[in-house]
Amino acid sequence: MGVNALYLVDATIQKFYGKDYVLRCGLTAIILRIEILLEYINRQFILYQ
Repeated sequence: MGVNALYLVDATIQKFYGKDYVLRCGLTAIILRIEILLEYINRQFILYQ
């Protein structure tokens, strides 16, 4: 996931939860973790092919 995608995610979250900064950070962190997990699963899958 590139930096541009991150900004896009943050901008989208900000649109809905503009004032709630903690919630924004939380959601962004969760999305990041999911992305990292998917990347890891992808790599494992490729390795064992």
